[in-house]
Parts: sequence; structure tokens; C-alpha cells
Amino acid sequence: MLKPFMIAQRLLEGEQSATISIIPYMLYKIRSSLTQANTDTNSSDQVKSISSLMLRKFEEEFGCGAEHTIATDHLTEGLWRRTKGIPKLALISMFLDPRTRSAVGIPTADQEIIWGYVSTELLDLAMESGPPPVAPRLESVLAPNV
Repeated sequence: MLKPFMIAQRLLEGEQSATISIIPYMLYKIRSSLTQANTDTNSSDQVKSISSLMLRKFEEEFGCGAEHTIATDHLTEGLWRRTKGIPKLALISMFLDPRTRSAVGIPTADQEIIWGYVSTELLDLAMESGPPPVAPRLESVLAPNV
């Protein structure tokens, strides 16, 4: 039950490259592990009790992971007026990082919403930047000054 937590810690602590794009996948693995421990018929009553409490707390912070919630939970407030769910920037980073762009653990409906975020952010960036500078025409560069 705790193995995904150990893996997440190891991935984040020694990494030399950016890790924000890995966060949605790690949260998916942790949620899956807690759910499995909670529903497994071979789990003891103590494991089920602990995993149930951990899953409830996890869902308070990061949402339930159901379709149509992963991409929008960040728009709602959780406990203590903190943003709930996975931050929008982490979701966008996941989709742009070649290591995580397959979006494992993100339902198709949420993937479409996140691609919409990517598109909107790119359009906003293009609008802020303005049109590209006009390059001098080749004839004016090669023409002798008269």
C-alpha cells in the first residue's frame, strides 16, 4: 500500500530535471494503490481501515479522479480555502513532456479539456508577443546605396 509513496519520494528527491510533469501520474498511482488496498479481499481489517482514511484525505486534497474532474478540480476550493486537485500548470506540463505525454491515468474527457488549456495558453502567449518582426527584404539588403 505504501510502495507508490516510496516511488514518488525517490522520483522527486534526486531528480536533476523538472518533475512537475510527473506529479499527475504519481497521484494516479497513489490513488490506485489506496483504492486497491481498500477493496482487496485479502487486505486485513487494519489495512482497509487505514487505506480508507488515507484515501478520504487524499481525495479531499486531490479530488476523486473520476472522469470530468481531474481537469477541473483545480477550479474549486478544498479544505482551508486551498485549491483542490492537480494544479493546471502540472496538467499542462504532463501533456507537453515527452516522458508523460501519454497521460496515463487521465480519462479521455479530461485529456480533451487539458489540450484545450494548452491551446488557450499558446494563443494567449502569441497574442501577448504580437506579430513577428518583419525581416528586411533581400533586395533592399543587396541593393547598392544610391
